[in-house]
Amino acid sequence: MTTAPATDALEHSDVIEALIRVALGYDWVYGYDTTPPHDRLPRKYVVCSVSRRPSGARRATSHASRSAWRITTRAVGMDVPECRWVEARVSRALEGARIGVGGLASTAIAFEGATDPEPDDGRYSSLTTWTYAV
Repeated sequence: MTTAPATDALEHSDVIEALIRVALGYDWVYGYDTTPPHDRLPRKYVVCSVSRRPSGARRATSHASRSAWRITTRAVGMDVPECRWVEARVSRALEGARIGVGGLASTAIAFEGATDPEPDDGRYSSLTTWTYAV
C-alpha cells in the first residue's frame, strides 16, 4: 500500500501562511506556535493552522491517491469591524486559490464554515475553516 502524497503539514502551513501574508501583511499572520505574547500582538491579526483530514471511506486494500487538508484561521481584532476586516482579507487570499505542495497542485481551496466574531480575551475573534486536497 502506498501513502497519500504531500503529507508534511509544515509544508502546507508555510504555503498557506505565505498566501495570507500577501493579503494581510507579514506582521499580522501567525501559526499557533509562533504567536507572540499577548502584550506584543498587533491590533488585528490572524492565527492559522493546517491539518490533515479524513479523505473519505476507502477499502482496506486501496491506497490514497490524494491527501485531504483543513485550514483553520482565527481572525482577531479589537472590535467586530476589525475582526471582520481580517476575515475578509483572509477569505480573499484563500477561497478558490490553488496551491503547490511537494510538486503537486491542489484542488481549489473551498470555504467550509465560520463563526461570528465573539469576545475573546479583551478582543474579538472568529474561526473560519476551508478544505482542499493535494
